[in-house]
Amino acid sequence: MSGMKSDTAPASISPRPTLKSQQSTSLPSTPNQRPHDLTSHSRSPSGKRNASNPLTRSHHSDSLPLPPQRPNRGCKYETGMANAKRRVPYSLGPDKLDAAVEVPKASLSTAEDERLTNDMRELYNQLLPSEESEARRKRLVGKLEMILRKQWPKYAIKVNVFGSTGNKLGTTESDVDICITTDCKELEKVCILADFLANQGMQRVVCVSVAKVPIVKIWDPDLRLACDMNVNNPVALENTEMIRTYVDIDERVRPLAMIIKHWTKRRVLNEAGRLLSRIERMLC
Repeated sequence: MSGMKSDTAPASISPRPTLKSQQSTSLPSTPNQRPHDLTSHSRSPSGKRNASNPLTRSHHSDSLPLPPQRPNRGCKYETGMANAKRRVPYSLGPDKLDAAVEVPKASLSTAEDERLTNDMRELYNQLLPSEESEARRKRLVGKLEMILRKQWPKYAIKVNVFGSTGNKLGTTESDVDICITTDCKELEKVCILADFLANQGMQRVVCVSVAKVPIVKIWDPDLRLACDMNVNNPVALENTEMIRTYVDIDERVRPLAMIIKHWTKRRVLNEAGRLLSRIERMLC
């Protein structure tokens, strides 16, 4: 009996939990934070203290790298779109396409070729922008150039169109892509540009200042046009000039490119870089 009493803890003292039960199993609150390994490190505080910060840090936390700093959001119109990826609409579903009912023909008969040509010509005519929409685009370019020059009269400012509006592949529903070329360095801070355009009555103002090419997105309620603009990005203008040259060289390029663009857009495949590479492969 005496041996059994010696192995039993007094009633007033509860058994001490093991180190394994003391360690938290919760997830770290930050990506770089990890639970302490209590089996190999002491939890006693270090004798070294920072005069500006009386709180001590363990040796383990000192060895971890600092968490990445979030980009400074420059204005109230800032958004995280720079890191966003286009997603396929949920309505399309994740299921794979059914197998083809019949094998595509290697060639078309004369009647089939004529019918396909007529269908494509009809679709092309429907896709062409109306004269009214083209006039509204020109008015938007002139409007933006006027208000920018009025605000910064000491600098040279030119509003250039690029993308589908400039390369003749746009439709009535296309947005207006604009590149502002100027020697005014202040305008390159797109947060300032976004705030100015909002004060001029533009709506749905969105600023993406942390993108590789910073942009400002706006909606003009008077002209009913959406517009994406950047500042001093000559590459966009050069690409537009190249595509427009293709269109001007051969009259067949514009109908073909616009129909391919329409086809890819309907199937959520309309990435600008991929479309450009497809056109270049077809022309080579």
